[in-house]
Amino acid sequence: MNRDRIWPHAAALLAVVATGGARAEGGEGAAASIRALRLQYNHAIESRDPGAFAKFLSPTFVELTSSGEVTRGAKAVADSYADTEFKDPTFIAYDRRPDTIDVARSGRFAVERGHWRARFRAPGGGEAGATGLYQAGWIKMGDGWRIRTEAYAQMTCKREPAC
Repeated sequence: MNRDRIWPHAAALLAVVATGGARAEGGEGAAASIRALRLQYNHAIESRDPGAFAKFLSPTFVELTSSGEVTRGAKAVADSYADTEFKDPTFIAYDRRPDTIDVARSGRFAVERGHWRARFRAPGGGEAGATGLYQAGWIKMGDGWRIRTEAYAQMTCKREPAC
């Protein structure tokens, strides 16, 4: 085994692990920007503002919900939220919490993985909802980072009786 050939690869891997997966030149800054955008996105959903939350999505955005439904296009997703969640008086928010953000070497793409929580007002008071894991694909466009894809897997449920 030639250690001189392995060491540069091992050093690069250690650098990726040490930076939480930010691989691109300036990847740590991109990851921090994406984390900040995710918080703003969460706030836009909680504020029930489809126009504000749609600005975080690429025009060709694709969402795969935890129930297996696929919605294509930023406008279609914003319209769906406006017609469903934002009209539901029990809806509080969908929170996404990034665990990792990996930025491509090119600096143009990123993958965010984390945990999500759906929050609704329970009939007897308090909150109900569901939790799970998600993955989001980001793309850097002319005006900044936009979410290109999101996919959700449900792990717990406290709202529907069938859970």
